[in-house]
Amino acid sequence: MAGHRRIMVWSGIMLVLLLAGTLVGSMMLRSQRPFNIGDYRHVNIQDAEEVFRQTGSNESLVLLLKALCFRQESLGENSWTGQLLSYGQELYARARAETIDLQTADQEQILLQVLAVLRAVGADRP
Repeated sequence: MAGHRRIMVWSGIMLVLLLAGTLVGSMMLRSQRPFNIGDYRHVNIQDAEEVFRQTGSNESLVLLLKALCFRQESLGENSWTGQLLSYGQELYARARAETIDLQTADQEQILLQVLAVLRAVGADRP
């Protein structure tokens, strides 16, 4: 009887540890989402901002956002959140106004990763 109870207790402990390990593992996988849009370290952010200010083009906006996302996600430079928020809101405003087509603005797998970063900083909320 005591042996049976001990087995039940150990089984319960093992089950709890297994569940905890699964939860921790899944949280770690989610926090390490892959970010692979190419290498944009060569893009000077200030120059890209100036080109966007001068042209206002969708292409310059997308390039600027990709460079900002690359710096934040791949290089771990978290000082770009303000610019990501501002330019991300501009991208979403253009999408709502239908002045940019997000399906054709860039390669789908790249733009989806950029949009995920923009959502993470809150740019999808007006």
